[in-house]
Amino acid sequence: MTLEWGLALKETGGWIHYYDFEHAKKDEGPVEKVRGKVSRKLESLNAVFDFSFDRIVRSTEPNWYQVVLDISIKH
Repeated sequence: MTLEWGLALKETGGWIHYYDFEHAKKDEGPVEKVRGKVSRKLESLNAVFDFSFDRIVRSTEPNWYQVVLDISIKH
Protein backbone atom coordinates (compact mmCIF):
# COMPACT_ATOMS: atom_id res chain seq x y z
CA MET A 1 0.00 0.00 0.00
CA THR A 2 1.25 3.46 -0.86
CA LEU A 3 0.41 6.37 1.38
CA GLU A 4 -0.41 9.55 -0.51
CA TRP A 5 -0.25 12.74 1.51
CA GLY A 6 -1.64 16.04 0.47
CA LEU A 7 -1.36 17.90 3.75
CA ALA A 8 -2.92 21.32 3.96
CA LEU A 9 -2.05 22.72 7.37
CA LYS A 10 -1.59 26.20 8.74
CA GLU A 11 1.94 27.49 9.26
CA THR A 12 1.50 26.81 12.98
CA GLY A 13 0.51 23.16 12.44
CA GLY A 14 -2.80 21.43 12.95
CA TRP A 15 -4.57 18.12 13.38
CA ILE A 16 -4.97 15.05 11.19
CA HIS A 17 -7.87 12.71 11.90
CA TYR A 18 -6.63 9.59 10.07
CA TYR A 19 -8.48 6.37 9.26
CA ASP A 20 -6.86 3.24 7.82
CA PHE A 21 -7.65 -0.42 7.30
CA GLU A 22 -5.03 -2.86 8.56
CA HIS A 23 -4.55 -6.61 8.46
CA ALA A 24 -3.20 -8.06 11.71
CA LYS A 25 -2.55 -11.61 12.84
CA LYS A 26 -3.44 -12.71 16.38
CA ASP A 27 0.00 -11.78 17.72
CA GLU A 28 0.06 -8.35 15.99
CA GLY A 29 -1.56 -5.09 17.05
CA PRO A 30 -3.39 -3.31 14.23
CA VAL A 31 -3.15 0.07 15.96
CA GLU A 32 0.61 -0.31 16.41
CA LYS A 33 1.02 -1.31 12.76
CA VAL A 34 -0.85 1.81 11.57
CA ARG A 35 1.05 4.06 13.99
CA GLY A 36 4.33 2.65 12.65
CA LYS A 37 3.31 3.19 9.02
CA VAL A 38 2.16 6.77 9.69
CA SER A 39 5.25 7.54 11.81
CA ARG A 40 7.61 6.43 9.05
CA LYS A 41 5.80 8.60 6.50
CA LEU A 42 5.65 11.70 8.69
CA GLU A 43 9.32 11.30 9.68
CA SER A 44 10.25 11.14 5.98
CA LEU A 45 8.50 14.51 5.61
CA ASN A 46 10.45 15.90 8.59
CA ALA A 47 7.19 16.54 10.43
CA VAL A 48 7.07 17.09 14.18
CA PHE A 49 4.06 15.13 15.40
CA ASP A 50 2.40 13.44 18.33
CA PHE A 51 -0.35 10.82 18.48
CA SER A 52 -3.03 12.05 20.89
CA PHE A 53 -5.60 9.28 20.38
CA ASP A 54 -5.87 5.93 18.65
CA ARG A 55 -8.19 2.95 18.66
CA ILE A 56 -9.73 0.16 16.64
CA VAL A 57 -13.01 1.46 15.24
CA ARG A 58 -14.31 -1.92 14.11
CA SER A 59 -13.41 -5.25 12.64
CA THR A 60 -14.32 -5.38 8.96
CA GLU A 61 -13.49 -9.05 8.20
CA PRO A 62 -11.45 -11.72 9.92
CA ASN A 63 -8.09 -10.18 10.86
CA TRP A 64 -8.92 -6.81 9.20
CA TYR A 65 -9.49 -3.71 11.31
CA GLN A 66 -10.46 -0.11 10.78
CA VAL A 67 -8.16 2.07 12.89
CA VAL A 68 -8.37 5.78 13.70
CA LEU A 69 -5.53 8.06 14.79
CA ASP A 70 -5.63 11.70 15.89
CA ILE A 71 -2.27 13.28 15.09
CA SER A 72 -1.07 16.71 16.19
CA ILE A 73 1.35 18.29 13.69
CA LYS A 74 3.62 21.07 14.97
CA HIS A 75 5.80 23.46 12.95
